[in-house]
Amino acid sequence: KLQFLYFIANKMLPEVLKRAATSWPLVVVLLLLGEIVLSTLIIQKVSYTEIDWKAYMDEVQPVIELGERNYSNLRGETGPLVYPAGFVWLYSLLWSVTDGGTDILRAQYIHVFLYVLLLGVVTRLYKQDSSFVASLVFLFAASKRIHSIFMLRMFNDCPTMILLYLSILLFSRKKYFWGVMVWTLSLSVKMNALLVLPAVLLILVVHTGWVRALVYLMLSAVAQYGIGYPFLSFDFDSYVAASFNFSRVFKQKWSVNFKWVSCEPLPASQETLLEDCVGLFSSKEFGLALLVTQLLVLSIFAWFWVQKAGGVKRLLTSNCIPYTPRYLIKIFFTTNFVGVAFARSLHFQFYVWYFHTLLFLVVGLRCLPNLVKPLLLLGIELSWNPWKGESSTYESSLLLTGCHCLLLLCLLVDTVNESHVADKKD
Repeated sequence: KLQFLYFIANKMLPEVLKRAATSWPLVVVLLLLGEIVLSTLIIQKVSYTEIDWKAYMDEVQPVIELGERNYSNLRGETGPLVYPAGFVWLYSLLWSVTDGGTDILRAQYIHVFLYVLLLGVVTRLYKQDSSFVASLVFLFAASKRIHSIFMLRMFNDCPTMILLYLSILLFSRKKYFWGVMVWTLSLSVKMNALLVLPAVLLILVVHTGWVRALVYLMLSAVAQYGIGYPFLSFDFDSYVAASFNFSRVFKQKWSVNFKWVSCEPLPASQETLLEDCVGLFSSKEFGLALLVTQLLVLSIFAWFWVQKAGGVKRLLTSNCIPYTPRYLIKIFFTTNFVGVAFARSLHFQFYVWYFHTLLFLVVGLRCLPNLVKPLLLLGIELSWNPWKGESSTYESSLLLTGCHCLLLLCLLVDTVNESHVADKKD
């Protein structure tokens, strides 16, 4: 009996645990069920915080009740509507099923469903990497901030990211037309989906050639026009100015990443909805410098990604070596990360823009010791939680910037080293 128990404890049990940890179906089912339970407990035990939900409902109400088509007349308590028409149609549906947005509890459970749906899509992406240990996705459940963004704040970043991840999944499955269309839908809800545009362009050219890539992009533009047509046909200028405004400057008070950049606070009487200080942070020069640096960094990455596909000559002649699904996903995630890292102001809800990509990127790093990887993830998570009252601090934003720089440097080193190495088929 002792020998049998010894055999069970030292031979069978470790093997069973090892197989369970690498079994994607088992891990995903446990993760989703666990998140449903955890999210339900959060809704029941933690108070809902009103930030933007009421504003979303106020912005779409005139469209539903009055048939309003002038975009400049759509506004909520936080200011005018600044999202494309896909947001209006999606939140009009949510307005209808939540009694005009007044049934907060129902809206919260809808966001539980959205969160579980997002996890289902993201885990399918992670499964494309055959070297990734399935059980690591349980770490998704450890983020306090992400649960708050979905269940307690209900920001519109949530449905945007579901659509964006779904589009990446479709690209990885070689469904390029549907990948482009779903990406277009995500862009129509919120403009942060534009961060992966360089990856969309590169993947289309490498995998489909220049002609088909241009056709897909034209179809995307037509779809975007169709989504906004009721407003574009009424007042083209007001729709474009509101929904695709690239000149906005956000308050430094709510900035998570560049709180350490100098900016003199304005007197309360001079503050606006979007500006609360004067200095380097709010200057056009700082915004332009970040944009130029972002484009420069993306160009460096793109050069080595093109080498991975066979070089410039093959790219120009539409004769590229296709990327493996794992590498394709890495290109999307890296492009998105670069866009986030060089954004002038990241608010707390923007964490969802890249949280579910960080595990994929960090675990896959070759230039970083394994002991440092969890510390890097922990540093980023801590930075995205308030350090003083309800906002970040000089120190927390400096920590986040440092973590971003380390991750960016490691991603670049790995990309250079991988550019001339053939990928194994996943």
